[in-house]
Amino acid sequence: MLFFKQATIELPLLLVYTAFTLTGSLFINLFIYRTCYVTLGYNESQCILLGQETSDELQELERIVQPAANLLTLVFQIFFNVLPIFVCIFAGPWSDKYGRLPLQLMSLIGLTLSLALLSLLLCFKNLSPWMFLLASIPAILTGSVPTYFTAVLSYLNDISSDDTRTVRMVIFEALIICGTLIGSLSSAPLLYATNYELVFFIGSCLVALGTLYTMFFVKESVSIKEKYEGKILDVINCSYVVDMFKVVFKKREDWNRLIIIIIFLAITIIDFTSTGSNIVRFQFLREQFSWTLPKFNWFNCVSHVITISGTIVGTAILNKLFKVQETVIALIGLFSSVAYCFLWGVATNDYYIYVGIAVAVLSEISRPMLRTRVAQIVPAEEMGKIFALIIGVGGSVSVGSTYLFTKIYNATIQIHPGSYNFLAGLIYCFAIFLVGVIITFEICSPNKSGKYQVNTKNVIQSSL
Repeated sequence: MLFFKQATIELPLLLVYTAFTLTGSLFINLFIYRTCYVTLGYNESQCILLGQETSDELQELERIVQPAANLLTLVFQIFFNVLPIFVCIFAGPWSDKYGRLPLQLMSLIGLTLSLALLSLLLCFKNLSPWMFLLASIPAILTGSVPTYFTAVLSYLNDISSDDTRTVRMVIFEALIICGTLIGSLSSAPLLYATNYELVFFIGSCLVALGTLYTMFFVKESVSIKEKYEGKILDVINCSYVVDMFKVVFKKREDWNRLIIIIIFLAITIIDFTSTGSNIVRFQFLREQFSWTLPKFNWFNCVSHVITISGTIVGTAILNKLFKVQETVIALIGLFSSVAYCFLWGVATNDYYIYVGIAVAVLSEISRPMLRTRVAQIVPAEEMGKIFALIIGVGGSVSVGSTYLFTKIYNATIQIHPGSYNFLAGLIYCFAIFLVGVIITFEICSPNKSGKYQVNTKNVIQSSL
């Protein structure tokens, strides 16, 4: 009973992201399969082998199918992940006033309905894959994952102290990676044991469980001065958007206003790059090295274990033990990202891919460190607005990144499919420049410079 009394959002977050990855990792395979035999009219017995077996004939067929499937992936990404951002932008400021739980429940219910509807549509074997866009309607109307993440991040900030905030942000990132690990590991075996419609139904059940847990065990973190009965329609209020930008650009002591703005830009750039490169990663490995879906999923699992370990251990050693400033740790993480991007770009065999993931051990640490830095500056009553803007804009630019990286991949697929990695590495270099500017401002600020001096006594004692 003690566990349930102290329960927060860790379990539902894990369930939601497991479902998100379980289904999300199959979308590309599903779109290639359905586009192949429904849209382009190829033999279904051949189309079902794409991604499962390798031969010259299948590789040639995949080169024909991939551009059309990539276009569908782009449009689906816009409908399922980007349009809900408009709800997110309004809902974040609303939650500062009326609480975090209504947003969590609203977005989870919408996501459950969307996955269940998609499972139903998949039962029609000759239905055009473009009709799957209908399943995005509940998610669009309720904010889907962007709104849920905004509510969760704001909730975590509400219940955190200065001492626990960094750890909670890292746990948030680690749970996302754990959900990705579980979802990636189970998606292919579940698909081969059952079918697409049952896998998506299982995903909807996982989100439904997260919804029920949130409803009965998670307590509100905001002190609500007004009851929100009848206030749901107040979500769509243009004054919230104005207030959100005011919070970002309001005058603060020292260089804090500029630091918030630059961190916002840095996180947006990181989201832009990671979304774009991830959207074509599977196609790249299939085309360049003839990887199958099971091999890709096992590789994903190994890479997630490495990044989880790097994020947790890196935080424990650098931030908690040696008291290294969050922005410096974020800078180290970005250098890790650049290194693995260029290794993947020059990859000629699997060895480069595996070494690249080992080099990327700290690549996921940048975002939680930068979010923590923002939370150290901004008061709790403004965090919903800040996180809504960060997640909203980050999700919006993912449309551009998906389009850009898909375009580059399609244009270079016959020449060098890994070219997109060089672009990702160069964009990460710009993020390094921005974080370097933040560190410069912090060093020049009289209230922050002391944080960059490592406590020598603690380091010596820790090493004995």
